[in-house]
Amino acid sequence: LINSVKNFIDYSKKCPALHNSLENKGKFYSKEEILKWASEEYEIEKKYFFTMKKNDFDIFKVYKFLPKDIPLIRN
Repeated sequence: LINSVKNFIDYSKKCPALHNSLENKGKFYSKEEILKWASEEYEIEKKYFFTMKKNDFDIFKVYKFLPKDIPLIRN
């Protein structure tokens, strides 16, 4: 998620989907809707990574840029 107004403005200049937000165009989503979607996406990703781990998939070999101290993946 974008965590600051400055980052949002910077990303919006480069991203066509976000650019409309700078001009107050598009649909407004409440904080609750966004948090609900983010939580659902998080759960999907968590299930995916645990399934991959059960099948001896080493995420760190494929995605070398990931920090090694991610507790979710190591559990």
